Amino acid sequence: MPVIMWRNNSSSGVVVSKIISRAIGLVVDSQGNVYVNDPDYHWVTKWVPNAANGTVAAGTGTPGTNDQHLYYPYGLLFDELHSYLYVVDLYNNRIQRYTIGISTSGTTVAGGNGQESSSNQLYYHQAACVSKNTGDIYIADAYNNCLQKWSVESTSGVTIADTAGVYGSVATLLYGPANVTLSLNEIILDVGDLNNNRVQSFQLI
Repeated sequence: MPVIMWRNNSSSGVVVSKIISRAIGLVVDSQGNVYVNDPDYHWVTKWVPNAANGTVAAGTGTPGTNDQHLYYPYGLLFDELHSYLYVVDLYNNRIQRYTIGISTSGTTVAGGNGQESSSNQLYYHQAACVSKNTGDIYIADAYNNCLQKWSVESTSGVTIADTAGVYGSVATLLYGPANVTLSLNEIILDVGDLNNNRVQSFQLI
């Protein structure tokens, strides 16, 4: 399954990565390099422009729980300023950070302590975003039905929307949050509230 790039006003696309089992999430840097999440192979591959083959940026191709492995990576975040690639490591219930071009061994920056609702845990989180100003990570913790904030070097998160483990349809509750984005001025968080079929906006204090 290839990844195809379509330029504005183009009538055809350009293949930028050729051999991908199933792409769930990708990011592109300022040089046009494409990083593709391939959960079935449990790795992230990097494709430089016009390349016939990609190189492994994270993971090994087999599932695992140590720093070299991923287990069903589900989303990607990119901090080009600091050369960091963040991977939502779904089945390991953690987020791994990689220094691009330096190491394919990841550092756990959130979760990694099993799947439950304690402050140091995540439970099948599906998406996250990173503050460019502070490095804080905001996580849509899907099965805990809440939004978590993990500060840099923190060993636990803080629930900033909903209550971990509680779901509902009123404005203060979430039900299976599946995506989260941070506004350019880093004041508003928009959350894809999947099972409530809506997008919720939260102002950061």
